[in-house]
Amino acid sequence: MRATGRGEARATLENRYVEFRTSSIDPPGVAELQVMTYDAQAGAYRQWVFDSDGYRHEARGRWNAATSTLRWEGEANGAKLAIDDHWVSPDRLEWTLTRTAPDGRVLQRIEGVVARQ
Repeated sequence: MRATGRGEARATLENRYVEFRTSSIDPPGVAELQVMTYDAQAGAYRQWVFDSDGYRHEARGRWNAATSTLRWEGEANGAKLAIDDHWVSPDRLEWTLTRTAPDGRVLQRIEGVVARQ
């Protein structure tokens, strides 16, 4: 399956959080809200995701400066999830989401690109 859409990010709440909203163009009608922040006390990034279909997850992230990648890890609906956000350039983010079952089986893999226009 291939999907296209638009997204907009903005700093909010005294620049403590980033709010990223997306909406799909093809297929139409799916929207998502991501809220992200850096938790200095925990030394980790935090992410909350909600979509118009009722899906939600919470994840913690770690930055790898050597690879320009932010790796998010969490759980949703009984599956582990890992999201790798790799900055190819300041205007292009390539990401991969992998969901795995408790027995280690890969349930889903999604790849995407976010490009600044």
